[in-house]
Amino acid sequence: MPKKTHGLARGLDSLLPEVDMMTSGGGQEIAIGDIDPNPDQPRRAFSEESIAQLAQSIREQGLLQPILVVPNLRSRRRHTRQEYQLSDVYQHIGYELYGSECDAARQKGIEQKIRRAIQKAQSHLAARGSEDFYDEIFTEYASRLFDFGQVQQEMRMLQGKGSQSGKINTKKFFEGILLKLED
Repeated sequence: MPKKTHGLARGLDSLLPEVDMMTSGGGQEIAIGDIDPNPDQPRRAFSEESIAQLAQSIREQGLLQPILVVPNLRSRRRHTRQEYQLSDVYQHIGYELYGSECDAARQKGIEQKIRRAIQKAQSHLAARGSEDFYDEIFTEYASRLFDFGQVQQEMRMLQGKGSQSGKINTKKFFEGILLKLED
């Protein structure tokens, strides 16, 4: 009688159910033209023979692992209505700054720096609005990049009429920037 194995001795497949990524909501189809090559990919040239072997292997066995494609935020300008996660933005910025060495701690630091910069931008905008409510920059960006009620809260605090800063919405800020880039 064969000895019963436990844990990983039965293979990783015994722990992970086989899931079709496309039907489970974990994957999505994208146009090949929307994929840009990774600039840090060390392999640049592929022989016709190795590509033919890979194609034959995929035909015979299918894909053994899913293909991971990281969003390219520069191409997102064309597709601002697509859903994205803020973690994609932070990951992209981390990758641009640190390359493959961007770990979770650096990514968290990037997130905090971005939030502080957005908070400072809201404060500067509120200061402009406090000086001149009809200021061209204030009227254009107070609602586009921020929740206007929060900008007013920031204005009250700057004027000494309130005790709390206005809160920021990072996603609204990024979406406002992307919409401005489309103009």
